[in-house]
Amino acid sequence: MTNSTIQTIVNSAAIKRAESQYRLARYFTPFNFEPERIDFDRVACFTGNAMEAFPDATGNLQAALERVQEQLNETQAVLEVFKEQGTEPTLSEDELPNGKC
Repeated sequence: MTNSTIQTIVNSAAIKRAESQYRLARYFTPFNFEPERIDFDRVACFTGNAMEAFPDATGNLQAALERVQEQLNETQAVLEVFKEQGTEPTLSEDELPNGKC
């Protein structure tokens, strides 16, 4: 793989992680409001365990949180592997969907 291909993979994983963080942030914002950058900071401590934020979640919320957590775990694992090899995302907050990674 070339460096540009590896960087594309890493940036893609960063985008997927940002999208998952956005989905998680949606549960912390009032209905009909879009999460903003400050909301990503609020949920950052729950990206390792989304269920911690909603310990009594049931039904659809529990299923949705489990999907988000699975996506966060998957993208974090990819990013960590590449970080160990010296490659990190090169996208700015403005280049990421919803502005956070």
